[in-house]
Amino acid sequence: MSLKKYITTRFSGGKFDFSLIDGTHGFSFIDNENQNEFIDSFRKFEELDWNAIATDKGLDYKTYNKNKKSKRYFSDELWKKGIKKFKITQRNRCFGYVDNGIFYVLRFDLDHELSDVG
Repeated sequence: MSLKKYITTRFSGGKFDFSLIDGTHGFSFIDNENQNEFIDSFRKFEELDWNAIATDKGLDYKTYNKNKKSKRYFSDELWKKGIKKFKITQRNRCFGYVDNGIFYVLRFDLDHELSDVG
């Protein structure tokens, strides 16, 4: 089973929706070396309530700010929804937005490219 299929199946019906993920910055980014870290972070996120997620030091869940450099990563429509990010590992981040208690995953960042500009 592919990692994408495993993760989308394992976490469907909970706090995650992977249907909007960017094909070029999505599951193809995750290699064997870091796939367990992604699964562990998604599991932790899933198990905590939203208040715990907001204050968890490990996840470092917060708003991703829009500026000239970061603007190009998401459409204006998505920016209006309020882009959030959380930490998978020291280097890896997961970006998306929340709607009705669901975190819609938009893309991953494995090299701080996005994190450093927003």
